[in-house]
Formats: sequence, C-alpha cells, structure tokens
Amino acid sequence: GQTGMGVRVLIADDSEFVRTAIRQHLECIGCAIVAEMESGAPILPLFRTVHPQVVILGQNLPFGGLPTPVRLVRLIKREVPETCVLVIAQPGVLADAAPLLRAGALECVLRPLSSRNPKTLCHRLIGIFPELIDKRFGRINAPDLLPVRGAV
Repeated sequence: GQTGMGVRVLIADDSEFVRTAIRQHLECIGCAIVAEMESGAPILPLFRTVHPQVVILGQNLPFGGLPTPVRLVRLIKREVPETCVLVIAQPGVLADAAPLLRAGALECVLRPLSSRNPKTLCHRLIGIFPELIDKRFGRINAPDLLPVRGAV
C-alpha cells in the first residue's frame, strides 16, 4: 500500500445512503475508501485488486447467484486472514447474521444506520487499528469503546 494512506476499506451495500454514511464516518477517522459497490457479484476480483484491510458487507447485498455472503466471508478470510470483515445487518434478520460471524466476520452493525451505529463502527475500527485517530480532534473520546476480540 501507499505510505501515509489510512486503513484501506471496501464498502459493499445495496443502499447508497448507507455507503455514504459509512464513508463519511470512516474518512473522518483516517480510513481510505478504496472501493464502493452496490452488488456483491464483483467483490472477489475487486478485493484481490484493491487489497482492503477492512471489508464492510451489507447483509442484503445482491449476489447474482455467485458466492453466497457466507462463502464470500470464508473466501476472504482464507485468502487474507487478517482482513477485518464487518456486516451491516437488518434488525429483523439479525439471526441470519450468525452464519456470517461463524464464517469469520468480526461483527454485525445494525441498520438503519442511526448516528450511533456508524460511531460504534468507527470505535470498533479504532480498537483494531490504533493508528486510526481523528486527525483534527485527536483520539475519539469513546467511553463505550467495544472490547476487541481477535484484534490484529
């Protein structure tokens, strides 16, 4: 990767609103959004090209019959085990996210993205990547910082 570049993130969600909200929050803490997509079908080739450290997957992402989300998470984790995979889940189908967590996704963040949910996502990433600090305001004051399991 390029020196001086933030943590590299690929965002894949079928909602432009969700992608925009995530991008804006993550850019504020120093992430570099290297790719955004609204369909899951081309994720693997793009993943192999842009080499993100973090992949954010919408649970409702259309996959067009290609790898299922669970298989995709497994493939990503098999190819680059240190990749942090986060899932944007629908509250009503949170149970459906359990197989994604078993496949290697680190966490599910609930949708719709209220102002608190993207902040939780940012706090989670700061816990994993300590170099992510808001350049303008210093370290984010996060009393509700989530404990990090399996941080790299």
